[in-house]
Amino acid sequence: MRSIGVFWKEHEGKDKNRDCYPCPYQIDDQIPLESLKGRKTSNRDRFTLQINLWNTKVSDRNNAKSHSFFAIDFGLVCPLSTSEIALLLPFEVKKEDFCDLAEILAEDTNLLCTVFNEDVKSTSEPEKSYHLIESEKFKYVMYELSSDNITKCDFDDESNTTILVIRMNSNFDQPEYSGTKLFLRFRILMKGLDSFGQKKKVSNDWLQSAFSSTYMFDIRINDVREMSKKKKEYIEYNGFKLPVFNKIHFFYMSDSEETVENGSKLNCDSRLLENDRWHNYLGKGIEFVSTNVAHHWKKEVKKSLSIANDPKVERNSGAIPFVLEYPVIDNFSLFFKTEFSDQNWKRIIIYIFIIVLLGAIGSTIVSLLSLTVKDWWTCAVAVLAEISVLYSCLACQHFHN
Repeated sequence: MRSIGVFWKEHEGKDKNRDCYPCPYQIDDQIPLESLKGRKTSNRDRFTLQINLWNTKVSDRNNAKSHSFFAIDFGLVCPLSTSEIALLLPFEVKKEDFCDLAEILAEDTNLLCTVFNEDVKSTSEPEKSYHLIESEKFKYVMYELSSDNITKCDFDDESNTTILVIRMNSNFDQPEYSGTKLFLRFRILMKGLDSFGQKKKVSNDWLQSAFSSTYMFDIRINDVREMSKKKKEYIEYNGFKLPVFNKIHFFYMSDSEETVENGSKLNCDSRLLENDRWHNYLGKGIEFVSTNVAHHWKKEVKKSLSIANDPKVERNSGAIPFVLEYPVIDNFSLFFKTEFSDQNWKRIIIYIFIIVLLGAIGSTIVSLLSLTVKDWWTCAVAVLAEISVLYSCLACQHFHN
């Protein structure tokens, strides 16, 4: 089961009929969205999801030791009525693997602007566990998370799935936050990338396969066919539901020497990461050891304005019952392949042995020309033995491919 599952739950007692859509031609006329034909959800209840998948090298500032850094970041823009978020993750997660990023962003305005790619202002109160951030395009309540917000973190070995439930310990669905949305940003550390892809040696180049490998990534989000049926059933039984999205962003963060080949119909945009700005985002005490590139895929909906054809909608004189339609994004899938430097010392040693063996065979053949007939048969047997060893090495190399 390779798909990430994202579910949500609303605060109890939310008035689901209060959300109205104002007609653009007569602001005083408001038509309940639920009465409009073809409506699936209001724009107010749409999510925006951003995922960063990290595959890079970092070093500890204290001892300068470098090591691999595997992690997945989630950025969720949610309705204010969100009370809990549940994730189905296709790998093992422990509570200590969870790390909140909201506080880091609130403390570094330059980093906050870099993440949103526009000018953003942040307002904080020391005694509050949230920050108000806004730009010309949005206004969010950025909520800090901690272990106190995690109510469930259970891994099932049979389905290779972790259920992670995050609870909001505050209710932001209040009039004072009208016009804003809830924003969460957190990271989950990983041991590797096998949950999202398959690593293979380069098979079309006999020599290059000793020095390079490929990773084939198959990224899926809310693909119900690729989720554990029983885990999904459990989550939904506990009141969670699948969200719909306005936008889904996926970023693959990797070393600049790693080549990415897009296998999706979605366009891929790539840009260099500014290491000086992103050091703090990685966490305290660690920093990049090389230049990194962010590869970006985006899936979004395009809204449209149409006339409602529902006969139940009363049409007052001069009032045109327009509805703003938002196509639904239910899931996300992406395939891409990467090629990166990866020395296989076992294979390199085999190559060296083959080269030495070929030299020995050549020397033996030259020696045959100067020998008598009696000694010729002895050397011929030696050549055949060397050729047999060479064949065994080549067969071993083919097996490893």
